[in-house]
Amino acid sequence: MHSEETSVALTWRQVSAVAKDGDADNLPTARSGHTLTTAGVNGFLYGGICNDANTQGSSDIFSLQINSANMEWTRL
Repeated sequence: MHSEETSVALTWRQVSAVAKDGDADNLPTARSGHTLTTAGVNGFLYGGICNDANTQGSSDIFSLQINSANMEWTRL
C-alpha cells in the first residue's frame, strides 16, 4: 500500500470582536488564568485574574458569538 503525503497551507489572521450593543461592559478585560470553551457557535470565557490593580480572581462569564461576520461579546 502506498500513502501519499498531503500538504495543507494554514494561515492565521487577526479578527476583531465587538461589544454587544456597543456597551463596553460587554467586553472582557485583559486577563490570565481564565478558561475559554466552545459549544456550538459560541465561546464562553470564565474567570481569570484581570490585568489591573485587582489581584482577586474573577467569576465573570462572557459569551462570544463566533459564527457571524461580526463576532460579538456579551456579559452573562
